[in-house]
Amino acid sequence: MTCRRLLLTFSVIAVGVSNATHGFHFEEATIASIHHGFNNGSLTSVALIRYYLDQIARLNPLLHAVIEVSPDALLDAARADAERASRHRRATAGGLHGIPVLLKDLIATRDRLNTTAGSFALLGSVVRRDAGVVARLRRAGAVVLGKTNLPEQHGAIVIENLDITNLSIIQNITKSGFQAAVPAEFKFNLNNYLSNLSYSPVRSLAEVIAFNNAHPVEEKLKQYGQQLLLLSENTTGIGPRERAAIHQMTELSANGVEKLMKKHQLDAIFTPDSSVTTVLAYNGLPGIEVPAGYDEKGVPFGICFGGLKGYEPRLIEMAYAFEQATKVRKPPMIKV
Repeated sequence: MTCRRLLLTFSVIAVGVSNATHGFHFEEATIASIHHGFNNGSLTSVALIRYYLDQIARLNPLLHAVIEVSPDALLDAARADAERASRHRRATAGGLHGIPVLLKDLIATRDRLNTTAGSFALLGSVVRRDAGVVARLRRAGAVVLGKTNLPEQHGAIVIENLDITNLSIIQNITKSGFQAAVPAEFKFNLNNYLSNLSYSPVRSLAEVIAFNNAHPVEEKLKQYGQQLLLLSENTTGIGPRERAAIHQMTELSANGVEKLMKKHQLDAIFTPDSSVTTVLAYNGLPGIEVPAGYDEKGVPFGICFGGLKGYEPRLIEMAYAFEQATKVRKPPMIKV
């Protein structure tokens, strides 16, 4: 997504010690300041990538935020520097040219990085192509720095046809068929995803379960179990009950959040923290969260702006305006 101001992922964990390359300060760097550094010669993509790789090496033993860094990151950065030195390439460079980005490990990349959705069972699997968002980032010139951590299979299965209207009726939906629809869709989508990989150590949900049983320590079965996987494997497909649940949730979505926003001509709905994100996700609606403050213990919390399909530009504008008006975020001081 294009944004007028985008903090780099690892700027948020930079310590308060000032580091610079020929006058460029890395901490709290923005896309604009990085481009300025590129243009005035105080910064190169290679120097920027090296800084963030050093930060990952220093802080990751404490934070466990990054699963893997790209072995090609420095090569890609050097290529970006060479392109920037070329007058023609500089004129056609994208807005993220030479800028490092980190991706969640559930976002597919057709490179030497793994895409595992946080599961050891998928380590070494090979996807057929970049995810759409990755293809757009690369076209804009971004350098994929690595993959970030996440709970196993968190968000890896997109159930595009399931919609929930609002939080107040989720429990009722669950009782009326939602519990049957989700496991069945989960199994179908996971099996479909695995079967379409160029290579994978596992090719079905049943094989994932077997892998987890054979590697209980690595997959942390004692702590988390695999109840959803077992429940999904025991389903027999999308039958009348599941179709009825999907149809009901589709109707509830149209008569819930979407109807409410259209009736009152709302630009967005917003809630503290991420309490509405589940509703947005199941409805296939966009949302964005930005810092909103700190509680009495100093723990940060955010505010989430959600809207209808296609509302991404206005949500980004709202979130940016809120962020600039409040400026509540403070750079964290991390002791290693």
